[in-house]
Amino acid sequence: MRKNSSDYFLFAFVLIIICGFASTKAIAQKSNSFVNSTGIKMIYIPNGSFLMGEMNTTKPDSTMEYLTNGDYDEKPVHKVTITKPFYISETEITVEQYKKFKPGYVGVRKYYPYATGINWYDAVEFCKWLSKKEGKIYRLPTEAEWEYACKANSNTLYSTGDSLTDLPNAWGLKNLHNEIAEWCYDWYGLYPYKDQVDPVGPDTGFAKVVRGAGLDRQTPYYSRSANRASIAPTFPPMSNKEMLDLQKKNAFASVNQGKQEEKPQGFKDVNIYKNFYRDVLNNEGNSNIGFRIVLASMPKTKPIRVNKPYVFECVKQNKNLVDIGPSPDKPFFRKRYLLPIPPENTPIDKLKDISVTGLSSSFLRHNHSPALEVLPNGDVLAIYFSAVEEITPDVSLIAARLRFGADEWDMPSPFLDFADVDDTSPMLWRDNDTVRFYWGNNKLDSGFPFQWISSNDNGATWSQVYFPIFETPIGPHSAQPINTAFRDKAGNIYVACDGIGAKSELWVSKNNGKTWIDTGGRTAGRHTSFVLLKDGRILGMGGKSSNIDGYMPASISSDGGKTWKIEKTPFASLGSNQRPIIIRLKSGRLFMAGDFQDINGFQPKGITQRGSYVALSDDEGMTWHIKKLIGTQFHEEQDKAEKMHGETIGYTVARQAPNGNIHLITSMNEPCLHFEFNEAWILSSDSTTKIDIHQDNPPVTKINDVKEYIEKYPNGKLKAKWYAGIADNGRYLLHGKEVFYYSNGKVQKEAEYDKGKKIGTENYYDEKGRKLWSWKYNKDGTAIWTTYWENGNKKTESTWRDKRCIGNAYEWDVSGKLIRQVKFIDGVPQ
Repeated sequence: MRKNSSDYFLFAFVLIIICGFASTKAIAQKSNSFVNSTGIKMIYIPNGSFLMGEMNTTKPDSTMEYLTNGDYDEKPVHKVTITKPFYISETEITVEQYKKFKPGYVGVRKYYPYATGINWYDAVEFCKWLSKKEGKIYRLPTEAEWEYACKANSNTLYSTGDSLTDLPNAWGLKNLHNEIAEWCYDWYGLYPYKDQVDPVGPDTGFAKVVRGAGLDRQTPYYSRSANRASIAPTFPPMSNKEMLDLQKKNAFASVNQGKQEEKPQGFKDVNIYKNFYRDVLNNEGNSNIGFRIVLASMPKTKPIRVNKPYVFECVKQNKNLVDIGPSPDKPFFRKRYLLPIPPENTPIDKLKDISVTGLSSSFLRHNHSPALEVLPNGDVLAIYFSAVEEITPDVSLIAARLRFGADEWDMPSPFLDFADVDDTSPMLWRDNDTVRFYWGNNKLDSGFPFQWISSNDNGATWSQVYFPIFETPIGPHSAQPINTAFRDKAGNIYVACDGIGAKSELWVSKNNGKTWIDTGGRTAGRHTSFVLLKDGRILGMGGKSSNIDGYMPASISSDGGKTWKIEKTPFASLGSNQRPIIIRLKSGRLFMAGDFQDINGFQPKGITQRGSYVALSDDEGMTWHIKKLIGTQFHEEQDKAEKMHGETIGYTVARQAPNGNIHLITSMNEPCLHFEFNEAWILSSDSTTKIDIHQDNPPVTKINDVKEYIEKYPNGKLKAKWYAGIADNGRYLLHGKEVFYYSNGKVQKEAEYDKGKKIGTENYYDEKGRKLWSWKYNKDGTAIWTTYWENGNKKTESTWRDKRCIGNAYEWDVSGKLIRQVKFIDGVPQ
């Protein structure tokens, strides 16, 4: 007994010592959390490693059933090591804490007690203020730090399991999966395939990473630990209260909400687009984005140097050749395929197969609502939104470029994406040598009617994102720019946008975009296309969802868009999937394009032709010379094609090049189309119906006056060398070798042309000389596209003909192992 008793007491003593040590350790760990001078509780996070990205099966929102493995930007899952411990705030910064930095701050009542509606720069300024106040280094968390702290060694959908709860995570952090989104330090970009140590994101971008909640939708899917959102760091440019105060200061108590002149007899409209309307008016800037802070030195890791999408690269700045073109006195016509298949109309269950071809994983099946502009260097730029459904958060913007002197469009590239935001309704406008790009975030309730970026170097680089500051309250609208913008004689900027129902509006800036107003006027058609008349009036051509006895209405304003007079036009009214275009040509004429029938095949009395038309007016739209557009195609959906009983150009947009040729592109066809023609063709009696997409009309048979051209960087180093000449139909065409160089002297791209067509092999490299992709152009009209990993191994390989993927496409992992093989028939994965 004594021995056993002695053993018992010895065991008890050892147990007390162990428990005491464990208790001391627990107290020490607990003491690592503290409350700073501003009342912010900071939680200690140990260093360590984790798997970044989504590794679980996900439960997507309805209409997005294809997202069963998370979003494309959450891959590849890769190991990240955080080498040093840090402190992070227990919750997002509160309104009261933020007010100590900015006393006039009010916040967004819906998200109290947390400070939201704050742009990234203001969040950074708060960190600087707090750092100076306490003599410590406070900052925003990197994206990797945020996900590491959130997961807290968990591998589930949420930090506390696979079901959403409001419990703190294992490290004591709260509100990680609520409705409050949080700014991170990093620019938004794709994950690398390599493991990382203390990553700080890409070196540049349009948007900053947002974590913790969705932006368009605050649903469980968008609150996952691995979910990524993003938006421009300038969002919003000022708080909602500041903008409302500005409106009151300027004595704009209300806005004329679409008052019209008396509509003519026979006018009808429909209201079927409620999914596109803003839910709350004058809510701009009241976002759910706040932030939490980190106490730690910034990692010394360098940002990742990203390879920009090809649409931004190999861009010539020469403007001296753009006037070269076919004679304006001789008819010229050309049809091209614009977007490839895939991604066009890929079955939803096959979306995962798009990337095996070498195209971006961000591309989806419905590419629509195009923007178009002829750039100062003669290149033609087209931008579409890419979606499955038009109003879901995964909609992004893609772009393709037709380079001046080349015969075919480049393959499309990703252009811009606010992750988890519905990026929609792109519109391009060339304002002298500045190109502006406008688009909407239609389902972001705290968003603006539009936002924009600009380029002064033919789309090689773009500005930061600007959001409009309104001096007036904003009336009913959809955040959907249309296809036209212009300046009036006083220099005021007008940007066209959809209204509510069968209406459109013009947003106006009288100070070059610094501030904007809602004139209050609304036209008599959705997707109205606008042009400035010679006498200063504004003409808006119809749009869709309205008619006068079956004809398209015209809206005319004599007071800058405040009120509109409605008249009948000689054109058929349009419906869903249709949008007209009107522009002013260099000749002084007006150009118009649309369909001869609406989406249901209806035509008013007097219109008998089917398909699509182009038209010219010499008298400001009073009368029109109308011609059937040849080479058009039927609607991409068979049931709609059958109802229409004629071809369609869908949502169309047109621009005129400096050489006089008119460029017109389409959507809702398979594939999307590009037409290039001149006024002489429209006015000619040519009734040809058979079109060869591989050649001009008249065709190119020979090329003359071939010369060597060079372009240099500002420092004098060689940027590009190419050969080109003038074809016998007047076109400027690349002919011979073309080489682009990086500023470090390494080759960027090398290709060879024969009368504008690429031949042989085309190679594209990164700044270190590593091959990114190559094309092999075969004599039988096929082309093989190969993309590469950084180590030189093949990544994907696919075969194409006439913008359609054919035969087997292959994908390899970085080690060279074949991981996927997909067969394509006429562009469709099997």
